[in-house]
Amino acid sequence: MNTLFSTEKIEKAKRFECWRDLLHRTHAPLECQRLSERPFSGVSEAAQIDQLGLNRIHSVDQRLTWTPARAAITEGVVLVTLQTLGVGVLIQDGREASLQPGSLSFHDSSRPFTWIFPDEFAQLVIRIPREKLLGKLGPSERWTAKVISGTTGVGSLLSGFLLQTFSTLNSFSPTGAYRLSQISCDLISTALGEFQGHSESESQNAGRAALLYRAKQSIEMNLHDPELNPGKVAQTLRISIRYLQELFNEENTTPSAWIWERRLLRSHSMLADPQCASVSISNIAFECGFNDYSHFNHRFHAAFSMSPSEYREIAFKNASASQARRTEPALPSDT
Repeated sequence: MNTLFSTEKIEKAKRFECWRDLLHRTHAPLECQRLSERPFSGVSEAAQIDQLGLNRIHSVDQRLTWTPARAAITEGVVLVTLQTLGVGVLIQDGREASLQPGSLSFHDSSRPFTWIFPDEFAQLVIRIPREKLLGKLGPSERWTAKVISGTTGVGSLLSGFLLQTFSTLNSFSPTGAYRLSQISCDLISTALGEFQGHSESESQNAGRAALLYRAKQSIEMNLHDPELNPGKVAQTLRISIRYLQELFNEENTTPSAWIWERRLLRSHSMLADPQCASVSISNIAFECGFNDYSHFNHRFHAAFSMSPSEYREIAFKNASASQARRTEPALPSDT
C-alpha cells in the first residue's frame, strides 16, 4: 500500500485546501466540505491488484458529494466500504446507511452519492469494475446504501478478507494478486447477493453461498497443485463430494470444470501480464497446475482458439501499441 497523500507535513492552515485539491485531481467530480472548524488532517493510501483498486482513508469531519454527470462518466465502479473507525453515513438512491466500525456498505459510482463523516473516521475501500458484478446481480439500485454487519455470515467473511488483504498487501506476487482478485469478485458477489431478495428461502441459502465461496477460495489458492481435484476440495471443507457437486450445480457447472476453467483463465491472464513477461510459458503452465506442457497447449487452444505463444505475442503487441498511443505527443491545434 502506497501513501497517496498525507497532510502531516503541510502547514495547518492549508491542509484542507490541499486535501480538497487532491480529491479534485483523483476524483474529478467529488466535492468536499468541512463540517467544523477543528484542525484538519487526512491520509489516503492506495494500491492496485489486477482489476481491483484498494484505498485506505483516515481523516476528520467532512461531507463528500459525488456527481458523475459533471465528469461524463459512462462506466464507473462498484465500491465496497468497510468502516474501521468512527461513523460514516452513505446516501444513494434515496436510502441512507449509517456505518459503525465493522459494518460494510456498497455504492455505485455511475450515480450520485454522498458521504457524511461527523467526526474522525477511517475506512477501507475496494473498487471493482461494474461489469464484473452487474451481469450476475442485476441493477445496482437493489443493494446500494444498505448495511451488512461485519460480525456475522457473509459480512464476517468479507470484512475479515478486507482487513487481511490490506494488512498483507505488499507480500503478494503477481500470481497471488491474480488469485486475490478472483476471490474478491466471488466474495463480493456473494455478499451483494444478500440484497437480491428477502424471502425465508433466500436467507436459508446464505450458508450454502458462503460454503460455495469457501470452495472457490480453496480452489483459487491451490491451482498450482497438479493433483487438485474435487475430492481434495471436499476434504478441506469437511463435506462430501456429492454435496460439493450440488453446490456447483447451482451455478450450472461442476467442481472439476470449475478447476480447469480457473486454471485456463489464470494462465490466460498471466500470459498477458507485463509483470510475468520474464516467466516462461512452461513455468506459467506449471504455476497454473498443468504438469504436462502438451496437455496445457491443447486445452488452451481448445478454450481460446490459439496457442499460448500466439496469444502472448498478440497481447504484448496490443499492449505496446496502446502504450505508444498514450505517449504520442498531441498534434498542434490550428488556433
